[in-house]
Amino acid sequence: MNSQSNGKLKTCWYCGTKGYQERGFGETYFEKRYFHDDCFDKYENEKESNLEKYVELKIKVMHERALRMLEKQKANLGDYFDESEAVLEKALEEPNKFLSSAEMVTAMELLRNRIRFKKEYAIGNHKVDFLIPSLKVVLEIDGKLHDFQKVKDTKRDGVILNNLNENDNGWEVVRIPTKYIEQNVRQLLTATVEMKKHKQELRRKNGGFIPTYFSKRDKEYHNGL
Repeated sequence: MNSQSNGKLKTCWYCGTKGYQERGFGETYFEKRYFHDDCFDKYENEKESNLEKYVELKIKVMHERALRMLEKQKANLGDYFDESEAVLEKALEEPNKFLSSAEMVTAMELLRNRIRFKKEYAIGNHKVDFLIPSLKVVLEIDGKLHDFQKVKDTKRDGVILNNLNENDNGWEVVRIPTKYIEQNVRQLLTATVEMKKHKQELRRKNGGFIPTYFSKRDKEYHNGL
């Protein structure tokens, strides 16, 4: 009787049987899901296990898409076997390291060329896709979303470069749209080096700044590589 007066008869979302959801002091909200105490522990354990399985499956699907991306380019997949395994292993160990198949393919290509990099590297309040110390390049792989945030990206790049060039001049941010990774990733290294050179020449001619017309010329320059 006391249980009924202090609680509400509810159905457990785990086992499906009835139980009384007790109301805490001053609590009036009864509409959240109800679990028996032991059922809630089981539910939480299963939820955590399912989340881990989901993350693992998501990474493996992303990796498979990365390999398909290479196959569509008619790349020799034998050249990427070790690099593919290394990327998959790292992604499974640290699920937030790779956010797209294009980033995975980029990492494979850099590894194939023996280029060391740091992934999701923190610079100030920002994280960059790839920090490549040997080239003094921050490499960003841009999806379609970046077409709508160019001003934001430009400001972000400025903050990153100020941090990097404070004690070590010569750094540059290079942005490669994902479509170029999807079309011909073997041009990645050449494009990165050439784009850095191109941007730094523009800076020298314009007092350290990139002209406002750069985005259009950037696209034309990419297409010419």
